[in-house]
Amino acid sequence: MSQLSKAQIENLYQFTRQHFVEWYDLQTELVDHLANDIEVMMENEKDLSFEKAKYLSFKKFGVFGFSDIIEKKQNSLSTHYWKLVGKYFLEYLKLPKILFTLFLIAVSFSVLKWFEEPKYFMITFFATLYGFLFHHLYRFHKMMKHNTKITQRKWLFEHTILNLGGAVCLAGIPIQILGNVLDATKWTDKSLIIYSTLMIVVGLITFILIKIVPKKIFQEMSKQFPEYKQIA
Repeated sequence: MSQLSKAQIENLYQFTRQHFVEWYDLQTELVDHLANDIEVMMENEKDLSFEKAKYLSFKKFGVFGFSDIIEKKQNSLSTHYWKLVGKYFLEYLKLPKILFTLFLIAVSFSVLKWFEEPKYFMITFFATLYGFLFHHLYRFHKMMKHNTKITQRKWLFEHTILNLGGAVCLAGIPIQILGNVLDATKWTDKSLIIYSTLMIVVGLITFILIKIVPKKIFQEMSKQFPEYKQIA
């Protein structure tokens, strides 16, 4: 990281915690930045103390301190998360996976066509899907607490994943509104195809959100932080 002593590095970690940075992955980035900046200043000014250099380095973050950095990092993680979702979803629109996607749509169409009132199957499908999503978020929250207990550290990327999952749940179409929309639907083959496609698209995105992308991010974090690799 730098040529500062271990005690000084630990002092910087404590300093970030004192300034409301509770996540270890973000603490590490900030400590790396502060340590490098402090080292440069102390090399340029031989009489400059570590504490004074730390104060000057922190001052560069402005009146809000690390608050802006926290917000930018959360936004960066969110953007990275959704880019991965888009990347893996597009794979299901290209060969060979698009064949699997079309097969699922065809199966969904056949099932809907079999029902006299397709809306009941669709409501059950989306209710089950969101129930599964809530259950996954509950298990993920328990895993976060377990990881924090083992590592004695909190992780911003876990916090971001949980918040995004919760946002997806809140943004989901309420079942009552869905029911009203379906009541007004004329069940032609065209509408069945549209709804079949909608079901499969939402199902695939949900699967990617809670299974594929978190696993990919865990792998990335495990490479960056050996402490996390032990539990990922």
